[in-house]
Amino acid sequence: VENCDADGKLDFYGMQSLIERCRMESGECLIRRVPAQMVTGGVAMKLRVLEPDYIDTARDGVAPESSNQIRGGIEYDAFGIPVAYYIHRQHPGDSWAVSAYRRDTTSVRVDASDIIHVFRKTRAGQTRGVTDFAPVMLRMRDLDDYDDAEVMRKKIEACLAAFITSPASLDATALGTLSTDDTGRVESLFPGMIKYLRAGEGVTMADPKASG
Repeated sequence: VENCDADGKLDFYGMQSLIERCRMESGECLIRRVPAQMVTGGVAMKLRVLEPDYIDTARDGVAPESSNQIRGGIEYDAFGIPVAYYIHRQHPGDSWAVSAYRRDTTSVRVDASDIIHVFRKTRAGQTRGVTDFAPVMLRMRDLDDYDDAEVMRKKIEACLAAFITSPASLDATALGTLSTDDTGRVESLFPGMIKYLRAGEGVTMADPKASG
């Protein structure tokens, strides 16, 4: 229980929590049995939790040593039972693994007896898992986009404070603290400010539409 993690980070209970978290987020999870000679420590067998990204989904066709079918990185026998998984040596999204001088996107065949494929089967013939968030993912993305757009709209509203109008023969009076930049004159207002304008000048405050 204390030393079953091949990565040496968790105990068995921590691994169970990690497996369920991965299943909820990604829809499935892989647990690979690691032989004792491949890891350090005095435990005869250890386990390693892998994300489903480790499955080489580019593997399709007929297994060279048999007539088994390979679909999406999983090899099935004539009865449709998984007999092997094709697992990437390293995570395919790892920048170190896919860098130009260390490119290693190959996969190895691992017997199904050494893999526990965890997912919730909800329909007949299902071979891969589906995340628990699938029913709301599109709505969550739309709400996230809306939230970003609303924040940007508020920033634009805050940039439009006041407009000073003056006769054509006069330069407009500075309404607030005045400074200049490459684009010209920049002014800012502060709470409680009182400003007296010259004759003929007026102030029009921006009136952005509030959001409910």
